[in-house]
Parts: sequence; C-alpha cells; structure tokens
Amino acid sequence: MAPHAQRNPPVVNALERTAYPAGPAGNGHADAGRVMASPYVRKVAREMGLDLQGAQGTGPGGRVVPADLESMRGAGPQPAAPLVRVVPTMPAAPKAGSFEEPEVRPLSLMRKTIARRLTESKSTVPHFYLSIDVDVAELVKLRERINAELAPGEAKADAGAPPPLKVSLNDLLIKACAVALVRVPECNASFTPDAILVHRRVDISVAVAIPDGLVTPVVRRADQKSVVAIAREVRELASRARARKLKPEEMADGTFSISNLGMFGIDEFAAVINPPEGAILAVGQVRDVPVIVDGAVVPGKHLALTLSCDHRVVDGAVGAAFLAELRRLIEHPLRVLTG
Repeated sequence: MAPHAQRNPPVVNALERTAYPAGPAGNGHADAGRVMASPYVRKVAREMGLDLQGAQGTGPGGRVVPADLESMRGAGPQPAAPLVRVVPTMPAAPKAGSFEEPEVRPLSLMRKTIARRLTESKSTVPHFYLSIDVDVAELVKLRERINAELAPGEAKADAGAPPPLKVSLNDLLIKACAVALVRVPECNASFTPDAILVHRRVDISVAVAIPDGLVTPVVRRADQKSVVAIAREVRELASRARARKLKPEEMADGTFSISNLGMFGIDEFAAVINPPEGAILAVGQVRDVPVIVDGAVVPGKHLALTLSCDHRVVDGAVGAAFLAELRRLIEHPLRVLTG
C-alpha cells in the first residue's frame, strides 16, 4: 500500500490564538470560493467593516491573517475582482443636545386633577362598552321645528342682546337620557364598597371643553325640565365654565354623564367614566347615510352612541336595556317632549 502523503505540521498564529493546518503542499491558494480565516480574524474584519468574501491572504494555504486586514482596508476595491467589500455603517445618531428643546407647560391644578381622576377611573373601574347606531332624522326635524318656534320672539331682541336661544341636538339628547334613566334606573347608579346606590334624582353631568382642560357642570333634575329649560341652563353653565366662574358644587354629584364630540367631526368614540357615576354616554356627529325605506334607498341621518359602563354597577343586559329605551325615544322624539 502506498504510504500516506506527508501533511505539513500545524501552524500556530500567536495573535489568532488558534491552530490550523496549512493547505496541501504545493497548492499555495485557498480552495475555490472558500475564505480561509480564523474566528478571530473574521471578528476583527467585521469591526473594520471589511467583507472577506473572495479574499486570499498571505498565510499558509492562502489563509487571511491579521496582518492582511490593514492592507486590505488600504488597498480599496480592485477594478477586476475586488478582494474585499466595505460594509456601509449606519450614520451616527444625533447627540441629545442637538435636539430643539420642547416647550415646557407646567401642569395647572385643573390638569393635575383631570390626570388623577381619569387615572383612578381607568385603573379602578372595570369599564365595558356598548355601541348603537340610531336614526336621528326625526330628532333633527324636531329640533328645527322647536327653533323655528323660538325664532319669532327672539327676532325682536335688541341689537346688543345675546344671540337668540336655540335648542341643540345635545339638549334633546340630555332630555332623552333623563327619561331613559327614569325608565331604566339601574343605569342611574353608583358603586360603593358596601352597596350599589340607585339614585332617585337624575342629575346629568355635561362635559364642556375649556382651553386647558375639561369640566362637567351638572344639569339637576333633568327629567323634570323642558328641553328649552335644559338648553338655557346648559348654555349658561357652559358660558360660566369657559369664564372659570363655576362653583365647585355645580360640578359635583352627578348621577350620569354625557360627552359629545360631534361638533369636532368625531363619528364615534368611547368615554372614560366620571366616578362615582356608573356610566357615561359618548355622542358622535350626525352622519348623512343611505337607508332603506320600503325597499328603496333614500338619504338618512344616523348617530353613533357608545355607553361606557362600570361593570360593578351595570351588567351588559342592563346597559343594553338602557340603550334600547334611548333608541325608542330618539327615533320617536315626541316621546322625549312628553316623557
């Protein structure tokens, strides 16, 4: 049997701290397509941004050794067959001091109170949400008729008098909610550690946006007031809220809340409960939609309503019953006036 071919002894590179055999005697080149380099050399190449693909070094068998890396970096790419490719690096992130400083707006007492109460509400009150889409075409017509009735008497007002009173859709919804709460009193309730308080009064908190926050003046005994009386009271409360002239007792002890963002172009949203109340109704904008009447598609007007409920007080079936009653009142709005 022919003797085995004599292999070169292992060669140890002190810098690489690894042993590797030289290539076959007389070859002098790495195998085609294979890069001969130790893990250490590959690591240093990555840190230098060098790609060793296709590189041939000066070590035994064409192995790339650390001394080759500096020459590769200095040589740059070759026109015919580049030995190395420089890997682009990400641009350095700007220093923190290079950013434009933000405007600092210290928290007002109102904003601190809002932050505390809403954080308390979302972290301690188990919210759940029920949404419906109601036909408000008849409610819109009723509002127009009421305002037309109010207009003749107001037309004789002096030039310096305040604008004539008009009933808003929100005023009608406050009255409708008040009537619905009388009929489904379980939604007019609050949670306490020892009992659920079902209120005999219907005091509706109305969210009013002011420049640096939100306040909720309360319409007392809303179920016992006419729509025009509610409109007048809401207008006066909102005016004093924006002038910061509301008294603390005028913003406390509501039994149910309404938040309306329809005037800001919002179609639908979910509001955060105003503790200790058990529910809040979120009102979107009136939308023009196609509806089917007697098999024909005709223009219609719809409104999205979302009820946020405290699940400790209001169960799903109770919230659904309240929204069903509210839908009946809104879609047959004369019941609102006579409720």
